[in-house]
Amino acid sequence: MQIDVHHYQLRSRAALNKRSSSTRHDGALLRVDGGYACLHPWTVLGDPSLDELLGLLAAGNDHPILQSALHCARHDALARREKRSLFDGLTVPRSHATIPAELDELDRAVARGFTTVKIKSAGEPETWQFLVPANEKFPHLRWRIDFNELADPAELEFNLQQLPSSLISQIDFFEDPFPFQPEQWKKLSSKWGISFALDRQWSPTDPSCEDFISVIKPAINPLAGDFQLANLSQPAVVTSYMDHPLGQSYAAWMAARLARESAKSISTCGLITHGLFESNEFTDALSPVGPEFSPAAGTGLGFDELLTSLTWTRLS
Repeated sequence: MQIDVHHYQLRSRAALNKRSSSTRHDGALLRVDGGYACLHPWTVLGDPSLDELLGLLAAGNDHPILQSALHCARHDALARREKRSLFDGLTVPRSHATIPAELDELDRAVARGFTTVKIKSAGEPETWQFLVPANEKFPHLRWRIDFNELADPAELEFNLQQLPSSLISQIDFFEDPFPFQPEQWKKLSSKWGISFALDRQWSPTDPSCEDFISVIKPAINPLAGDFQLANLSQPAVVTSYMDHPLGQSYAAWMAARLARESAKSISTCGLITHGLFESNEFTDALSPVGPEFSPAAGTGLGFDELLTSLTWTRLS
């Protein structure tokens, strides 16, 4: 197996995670026997570093992120050899907007046609100070709040008590509000009528996860690759890993396949993340930011000419 690497850097327009204020994000594209994939670890969320992953790959060792990348590269290579797009015959689900909690960003998202909006929060007062006027201005919007396990349960419930019922009724779900505690999650979810969604600790083989929405990131969840998720017992949301547009396209392809194969409906997804970054040739090759994902032209996952024009180094 021949593996070549191209290092890239994305610059986000704002911090993308409440655990870090960084706006510089390093990753690598892989070329594996003619197919392409993306490695974009988030060390602030517990991933190995990029260098560690590349070292594991070079040594022939395993990791779920590497399994996902190699799955992507295999399918991309096959489609390129057959001169077809991986998206042929598939429909990609619609997506929510992922934005910072700022009213001007919300105005832009609504103007682009989004009807569901996701924001990041650590449970701080600013979250609710944004949501109340935002919901008053756009009462039709559905809200998704991703806490990355940083909210305090008591403070979360206190803040919910202060919110108007009209806003609570528009909350689609709380994602990872605090570290996974199934019974406490179920209790709060039932009390407030708000669904909870489980991201990084979700497993299709763990029965304690069945009461919660599944947030599936193909970039780090190799179980999605062979459709062991086809018999999901709960609703699912497929999201990108806020990575390179190639990785974003892989997530969109997996969302389309899972929506076709799964016995359970796939909810509005989180596949439109290229607008979070300063534009480059790859982001420009995707459709304008909006709820509909349109893949880049070309074979496999697309970007044919852009990928061949990059500088590649043999992995050793």
